[in-house]
Amino acid sequence: MLEVKEEELKKILPSDGPSIDEVKRYLEKYNDEYIVIKCGGSVLVDQNLFNIFIKDITTLNKLGFIPIIVHGGGKRISNKLNELGIKSEFIKGLRVTGKETN
Repeated sequence: MLEVKEEELKKILPSDGPSIDEVKRYLEKYNDEYIVIKCGGSVLVDQNLFNIFIKDITTLNKLGFIPIIVHGGGKRISNKLNELGIKSEFIKGLRVTGKETN
């Protein structure tokens, strides 16, 4: 990760975001970690969400991180399960299905 000075942080971070001190704590905590971000299908079809997503990725990159982006595919999975008549439920945001989906 890059060494980012406080003056640079003020230029990089959005004005309505977390405080500089909070950001510094996260930078130190996650200095040697991978940043993996799941990009759901909604982000790809909603221009406003997509713009925010790209802005956030750009900010992480300016802070010295190299984010890894993965696509969730949840809508496509839901559509296929519905098409096959297979019920799924969500518990704390995680899809739960029966043995027939293994």
